[in-house]
Amino acid sequence: MTAHIKTQGGSVTQKPPSERHASVEELSRALMMLTAAEKLRLYAKSRLLVWGTEYTDPKELLNEAVKRALIAASGAKQDGERGRPWPIDRVPLPAFLSACMVSIADSSRESLGQRQTDRLEALAGEARDVDAMIYRAGGWNTDVVEQAIEVENAADRQHRAQADVQVIEAHFKATLNKPPNSAICC
Repeated sequence: MTAHIKTQGGSVTQKPPSERHASVEELSRALMMLTAAEKLRLYAKSRLLVWGTEYTDPKELLNEAVKRALIAASGAKQDGERGRPWPIDRVPLPAFLSACMVSIADSSRESLGQRQTDRLEALAGEARDVDAMIYRAGGWNTDVVEQAIEVENAADRQHRAQADVQVIEAHFKATLNKPPNSAICC
């Protein structure tokens, strides 16, 4: 909606009205009021948009849109965070979140890191391991769950290795403390 203002020359100019953005409470309430069908449509849209982005799961993309709306509503933006204010009186929340996801996905696809990943994936071709090639180039292309499992496995391996070190050290200490001929039986 725009306001028309007539000037002396008879020309009409357009002036955008001031736009009200949702508060944290209004946004939270609207998020809680989303219907199952609206949630399903948003998730389906995120599944379509996630391809070619830095996001490995459609839920991450949807959550990023909600997070940015909350950041804008709270006004508590920290370094590097981007908020997206919801014009509550003009745009329904599902449409707003959908547009946010489109914008976030487009920005992600255009990012330098994603372009480099796309290039490495193209270079790897079908016959090579894409993840190995990206990893060698200093990147990583697994989902968050796989990364968490790898961290847990690495921690387990480190604990087992530490236990093995203790057993080996105890063995050598015991061997060094025995007299040399103690192994000979009478």
